[in-house]
Amino acid sequence: MRVAFRVDASSRIGSGHLMRCLALADGLLARGQRVAFISRDLVGHMNDLLESRAAGRGFDVLRLPAPAVAAEAQDHRSWLGVPTEVDAAETAGACKAFAPDWLVVDHYALDARWHRRLRGAVQRIMVIDDLADREYDCDLLLDQNLAVAGAGRYRGRIGAATSLLLGPRYALQRPEFAQLRAGAQPRERVRRVAVFFGGVDEPRLTERTAQAFRDRELRDLELDVFVGAGNARAGAIGRLVARLPRARLHAPGSDFATLLAQADLAIGAGGGTMWERCTLGVPAVVVSIAANQEPGCRAAAQAGAIAYLGRAEEVSGAAIAGAVRLLRDAPHIVRQMSAACLALSDGDGVGRVVRAIERVGALTLRRATDADCDRVLAWRNDPEVRAMSLDSREIDAEAHRRWFAAVVADGGRALLIAEAAGRPVGVLRFDRAPEQVARVSIYRVPGEVAEGIGTEMLRAGAEWIAGHWPDVRGLEAEIRTENARSIAVFERAGYAQARGIWFLSIGGSHENRVA
Repeated sequence: MRVAFRVDASSRIGSGHLMRCLALADGLLARGQRVAFISRDLVGHMNDLLESRAAGRGFDVLRLPAPAVAAEAQDHRSWLGVPTEVDAAETAGACKAFAPDWLVVDHYALDARWHRRLRGAVQRIMVIDDLADREYDCDLLLDQNLAVAGAGRYRGRIGAATSLLLGPRYALQRPEFAQLRAGAQPRERVRRVAVFFGGVDEPRLTERTAQAFRDRELRDLELDVFVGAGNARAGAIGRLVARLPRARLHAPGSDFATLLAQADLAIGAGGGTMWERCTLGVPAVVVSIAANQEPGCRAAAQAGAIAYLGRAEEVSGAAIAGAVRLLRDAPHIVRQMSAACLALSDGDGVGRVVRAIERVGALTLRRATDADCDRVLAWRNDPEVRAMSLDSREIDAEAHRRWFAAVVADGGRALLIAEAAGRPVGVLRFDRAPEQVARVSIYRVPGEVAEGIGTEMLRAGAEWIAGHWPDVRGLEAEIRTENARSIAVFERAGYAQARGIWFLSIGGSHENRVA
């Protein structure tokens, strides 16, 4: 499979979009896929860095020319630098040489009009988004932010066939964060603080924070200050850090993940780094450096994972120092924040997204319709299916039709048909239960012999739940003890047994149920 990324970095865009695409690219490369980046030479671009990484990792970089005239507008619609139709034509030309199966688009300035222009150049399109502020024409949409509205944010903005991957469980992080998480413990005392405000830090928050640590009450804390590759103030920051008694400056290329894992508290922006901190259980004092970060910061604060101070233009060095002093003197709050962090992100977002990309076109789920009623009855009454069911009795046709109509009309239940290569291969049903749990039942279409299809159905079902019922935090199933084949299917999909029930946690709040 060939995957191309259309993503830019610049002094206005920052580096976060590029870095999360690089994390996903690494996951695809590890699975043997071919990867290419298509990126424009904007002011403050990072394409030279991208090419240096490409040389060592074995992917291609296709550079688009710099705009003839710099755009004056400041909102994200101007970030493209050239007219939409020009960018679409140039991107299509780059795709012609690489011939991608997938085009991953991570750019706030591109919408459904641009996507439709690229349909002739690529087989499938995936969009990475944070805003939910425009229309999208894509097969897969990833929004890794914590949002109460869930799939509702995209209602009316996507097509019926678009699959959604929503929430920080899909956060795109480098593999070292998942590896370091294994040793992560909830923090209690603040002794070491990590400071990082992204690759560019246009608001100069790194300097503001370093100045805040001149406070005599904070001089006993160790300080690790990280400067991004696009930070034009690195020299001034270095001079400030040099004056602090227990501070160290770390240049681009330092082992950020390992050093962050050693911190008790972090100070930084929202965005992708917020989920890296959560994966390692590091509570944080957070300042939003862009409007799109504000909803996620507020949601993370509501979840108890961060202390959110507000927007960059509103936050002073004194406010940062005050928040650090408060947390240093309140270990019980630090402990609670750290536990909340660990519950939000586990570091396997790249793996989940890669599996979702590979599954599109191989296995899909759709809601059952009236046209499925009779064949669902025939499948359910087949002796092979009844032998595996908790209730093995044959079902009366009239009773089935009443049941089917009730299930399809019930918002608290979902009857899904799994299809592969255009043919039905199985049935999944989810029923909402108390405590943010949904009960799952599954069976394959009689005669379906594709290896591993049951496990793939369960995995796809968990993704469907995350995208459509984001408040559900776990799935449970009851399996007959003698049904070894079904037990193996659920185990391969990540379910574990607890008190006779097979359970899969798709959020942090129910992990104790499988202990």
